[in-house]
Amino acid sequence: MRLPSDVSLVVYTEGARSEAGWDFLLEKYLLSISPSEKSTIKAALSYSPLTHKLQWLLEKSLEGEVLKTQDLPSLLITVSKNPKGYKLAWGFLRAHWYKLVSKFDLGSSAISRLAVGVTDQYSTQEMLEEVRQFFGSLPTEAGGELRSIQRALETIEENVRWMDRNLPLLKAWLDRRHGV
Repeated sequence: MRLPSDVSLVVYTEGARSEAGWDFLLEKYLLSISPSEKSTIKAALSYSPLTHKLQWLLEKSLEGEVLKTQDLPSLLITVSKNPKGYKLAWGFLRAHWYKLVSKFDLGSSAISRLAVGVTDQYSTQEMLEEVRQFFGSLPTEAGGELRSIQRALETIEENVRWMDRNLPLLKAWLDRRHGV
């Protein structure tokens, strides 16, 4: 029996919340010959709250095992959108930056997507400084002056401004609603 395609991601994502479910889905991924099913399972695996499984998947993908290395940028970006995985993804990007640059080439779209995609949801001054410090420490030949890095920093700066401008208004609105 096959799941209808419109619910499979939800079902797989729920399954990936447990160790046994995650392992089952990984096995299903490895045995599948359907590109669309593989894509759905890969997304569900990356939405898992099991950070040790996320770390393992990222490491194996970097090595070209389990997932193709070419899938690593989209996997890492998806993990970075996971509330349990965003710190993991940022740490992985920093720890493996030089290896990523050697695998995907410095000016490639993959490196550009990684620089922006892993950091574009950050919205605090602390994260802005951390990202700025990391990318600012890179020599030019390792991407220190890439346009995508500048774009990533601009996005975080805009997110910080948005939070500074709107968070107090949102809190006040919620306080008024809660007080009713």
